Amino acid sequence: MRTKTILIFCVLIQAISYGQASRYQPTFFNLMSVSGEFELNSFYQVEELNNFNYEKIEKTLFSGGGRINTKSYFWHPNFLVVDLDLGYNPSVDKLSFYASPERQFSTNSTDINFRTQWFRKHKFNWNTQVKYTKGIISRESLSNILSESISFGGGIKYNHKFAPLSISYDNTQSEQEELDTDRGYTNKRSVLSARTHKSFGKNDKTTLKFNNRTYSNHINNTSATNQTINEINVMNSQLFDKQKTSLNSRFLYSDQTGTNVKQKRLQLMESLDLHLLERLKLDANFSYIKLNQNFSSSDQTNYNVGLNHQLYLSLFSRINFQYNKNEHSAFTLKRSNYLGSLRYTKIIPWNGRLNMNYSYGITKKDNQTISISVPIFNEQYDLTDNSIVLLQNPLVDITTVVVKDITGAVTYQENLDYILIERDNFIEIQRIPAGLIANNQQVFIDYVIIQSNDYNYQGDMSNFYAGVTLFKSKLELYYKNRTQDYKSDDVFNLNLDNISQVAYGTRLDFGFLNAMVEYEDYKSRLIPSRSLKSNISIYGQIVKNISYSLQGNYVKYFMIFEEGQQQEYVNASANLNYKISAKTSLNILGSYRDQSSDSFNLNLFSSKLELKSRINSLYINAAIEVYKREQDEQQRNFASAKIRIIRKF
Repeated sequence: MRTKTILIFCVLIQAISYGQASRYQPTFFNLMSVSGEFELNSFYQVEELNNFNYEKIEKTLFSGGGRINTKSYFWHPNFLVVDLDLGYNPSVDKLSFYASPERQFSTNSTDINFRTQWFRKHKFNWNTQVKYTKGIISRESLSNILSESISFGGGIKYNHKFAPLSISYDNTQSEQEELDTDRGYTNKRSVLSARTHKSFGKNDKTTLKFNNRTYSNHINNTSATNQTINEINVMNSQLFDKQKTSLNSRFLYSDQTGTNVKQKRLQLMESLDLHLLERLKLDANFSYIKLNQNFSSSDQTNYNVGLNHQLYLSLFSRINFQYNKNEHSAFTLKRSNYLGSLRYTKIIPWNGRLNMNYSYGITKKDNQTISISVPIFNEQYDLTDNSIVLLQNPLVDITTVVVKDITGAVTYQENLDYILIERDNFIEIQRIPAGLIANNQQVFIDYVIIQSNDYNYQGDMSNFYAGVTLFKSKLELYYKNRTQDYKSDDVFNLNLDNISQVAYGTRLDFGFLNAMVEYEDYKSRLIPSRSLKSNISIYGQIVKNISYSLQGNYVKYFMIFEEGQQQEYVNASANLNYKISAKTSLNILGSYRDQSSDSFNLNLFSSKLELKSRINSLYINAAIEVYKREQDEQQRNFASAKIRIIRKF
């Protein structure tokens, strides 16, 4: 019986292997490729710290190591392919302090990546992966992070003609320690996903997805934040009338449980795109969302209908109606929006084009209050350094603000990752550079508001844009005007913001040079400001073997919130590349960053001189770097030199 089983297995393997690639001969093990490198590193740095106490640190580092990458197969490439990447870089660090004893210690940078592919050409195949990394990374050149992570997982694919199926699993655990602040961060994550799709005709497709995600995070050995999310997503698309009309449907159900969170979400969506005539199109959307979260619940119904018309190539027009009803456990809100818009474009002399846009809308809102205190969950914001970000609602209890990542598992720390600033009845949020929140990162924010009694109001909004592009879009001049006017007897108590915003500017686009300057006067009862925004990018070559790039961004708020308050953001960088020969180049890089406001100040300068050369399989890299940072009343300056030699094979 045993012999028969082995023979059957060998026959199956032989059939699978030769099904796709007959040029490989079966063998127990075959090494397909080997590559890698050996390296030597030397590093010296002098650092000065002045965090209310002066400290001078001299750091010397010597390291060496290597990397090897292999690809091999067992029996046949269509049976089992194995990729193994190994990297190891031990180092010895010596630290000399101005006011402390000298220290010497060893650190090792390690990465291991092991991957397998089984039956890769067969309709039923799977893969596995194990990865381990450890080393020191830099976050925004402002803080050094000791990072260690391990992950494992894999995937299965079954390409069946009735309904292909794919299943994947990933489990990752990482630990990070900020060497400058001793703040530690631990993250555990696992994701199980399954997906299949089926078409019952030529013009339809149904997709089914399932996700199970678990997260566990904590900072500085605080209590862990745990989240488990189960999600089912069904999507269907249908095309009609020679693909001119489409109907899309979606069903989504998610169940999230964890630390301070218990949420169930049911969502139904329908969207229709219909060609009524050659130049007349109708789009309609419907959605229903039922949400139960912690001690609150809501039922939302949304309707959206729009009609588009294109007259020749020059005039586009649209009318739109939106209706939303939200029956929340703390209130019942009804909102209607009416919008009309025109877009006109015309070719003019000097290879130019005239562009004009105008829109006018009316919004009506009616709210019936059930509870004065209203919890807000998972409001999404993008935190960008040179933008003003206010929480959407007024009268926020600032002690209830919680800022999280988009998974809801990572809770950021105030005054380390972000700061909150009270602006009259609103709250402004700013990220702190070098914290856990990256620039332009999305975050979720929870808080509690104290809402007004029953109210209703109407708001009129208009937007106007006029712009001229000349010389094949090399030059653009534009003007923008936006107004927002609320009609209510209780505008002040409702914190409604009447706005008159005017901006004008110019853009240049010459390929090698791009520039923009814009002045904005933002008249607002809540957040008035006057600002000047500009950026420039220049690329080119001085001679054939010398190239350069210059980039700069400047934002100046002459007045923000009230006269006398100002904010300023400056970012500039330069790069000069001198190609000495085909295998040797010299790079000079420099960057400057300045961010100043009433609540936060940062000044950062860095420059680097780098020489790269190649002699056959030998790569040489030498660099000198200077870094200066001043944040509020803390200073950090250092100068470093390093050399790296790599032998590849």
